[in-house]
Amino acid sequence: MQVGNVEYVSTEAIEDLLAGPGRVVPVIAPIGVGKGKDGQIEKYNINADWAATQIAIAVHARKLIFLTDQEGVLDHNRELITKARPSLMRMCIEQGVIAGGMMTKVNAMIAAVNAGVGQVRVLNAASAGLLLTNDKIGTLLTGDIMTNKRGVLHERAS
Repeated sequence: MQVGNVEYVSTEAIEDLLAGPGRVVPVIAPIGVGKGKDGQIEKYNINADWAATQIAIAVHARKLIFLTDQEGVLDHNRELITKARPSLMRMCIEQGVIAGGMMTKVNAMIAAVNAGVGQVRVLNAASAGLLLTNDKIGTLLTGDIMTNKRGVLHERAS
């Protein structure tokens, strides 16, 4: 299977599930379909973070949550960044503080916030249940200021 990018999200079925009486949360495999070079229909494997981002944008989601094996995004001191702005996250990527798989997630998070998703959070999958009682876990990306657990301000809100 080839690797592909999201060009279009068909939202009708997703919106029906979200708005239905059971308020179902759909689980979506990041597989796309499209025409290959020979004009035949092909299946494409799509990065799950980018697929989730494009779906969230298409359905005008207010929140998007990414699960990972880390506590969230870490700063240059390896401390959890609890809240951040896209501009500072881009700077952390440019300086090599954020790299590898987390860089892909953070780029997807930035794209989501820039496209109108109000809040994007990344946290350890083992802590996901805590979201029901604790909104201060993982890293939250919004248009606000960036702090670490000690409340140290990294950037002023504009």
